Amino acid sequence: MKKIISTLAGVVLLSSLQTALADESYRGTFKDKASSTPVPVTVNLSAANSPLLAGSIRFDGKWACGFDLEFIEAQELRKFYALRRAGAGRCEVLTQGSLVSRIEGDNLQVELLNHKDESLYTVGLVRQGK
Repeated sequence: MKKIISTLAGVVLLSSLQTALADESYRGTFKDKASSTPVPVTVNLSAANSPLLAGSIRFDGKWACGFDLEFIEAQELRKFYALRRAGAGRCEVLTQGSLVSRIEGDNLQVELLNHKDESLYTVGLVRQGK
């Protein structure tokens, strides 16, 4: 009987940890400066704060590219991520750049910077699935 209770307690604990560490997904759009067309964006952030793979950013539409995010540091309400992998097509301008995020309620403000730390795009994203 004790073994069954221990097993059930373990299952409940693992299930609650999995829920607590679930990725957060945010979506929105920004206007491409070159063509003025809206570009759909999805950012997935890992709640585990793993330094190696903290999430991803994906651009749809004509951009059709994306990056993995590597957590760098947190300062007050902002988190800083490096954009990993070479960006193809329209993402090329962001290669070796970074992303700065700030939570605002259920929304996420994201600023995308190039490799010279110049701000290129600011995007407001809405949390999905809540």
